[in-house]
Amino acid sequence: MLRQEDLPGPEKGPAPVKPGLRLTCAPDTFIAFGQGNITVPAAVASKRLIIEAEVETDRRYFELFTLPDDAVSSAGHHG
Repeated sequence: MLRQEDLPGPEKGPAPVKPGLRLTCAPDTFIAFGQGNITVPAAVASKRLIIEAEVETDRRYFELFTLPDDAVSSAGHHG
């Protein structure tokens, strides 16, 4: 059986590779995304979200992980 203490811990220092996509936001902005209360363009425009990425990585990420418009407009409204 694998135990927690047998797993390697985090290493200090720089990452071994440069990430292709880095998103930076405050916890409340992250929660707002999950609840559908803010869109990526709105968060970027208000400087609540900073995106550092290769253009293709950025496009593909948001293609895969953006809520559809109807999900955003109805989020949090459980009728």
